[in-house]
Amino acid sequence: HIFWAIEVCFTLGTRSGPSELLSLKWENIDFKKKEVLIYGRKPKDFRTVPISDFFAGRLREKMQKAKTDYVIEYKG
Repeated sequence: HIFWAIEVCFTLGTRSGPSELLSLKWENIDFKKKEVLIYGRKPKDFRTVPISDFFAGRLREKMQKAKTDYVIEYKG
């Protein structure tokens, strides 16, 4: 899961840790618009990050196997 967390962090430009990366949920991903809404704790607002077709496919693969509502699953 560490490799996946690093891939998501660098691709989306999120802050690592619970502020952005670990709080990212599947509901924040719009596959039709190919966008991810990321809630930034410092500006306390959402920002939209576009995603490529390739990364959208990677997200879909991971979402099908997900056991929680979070993109990065940890602590079990």
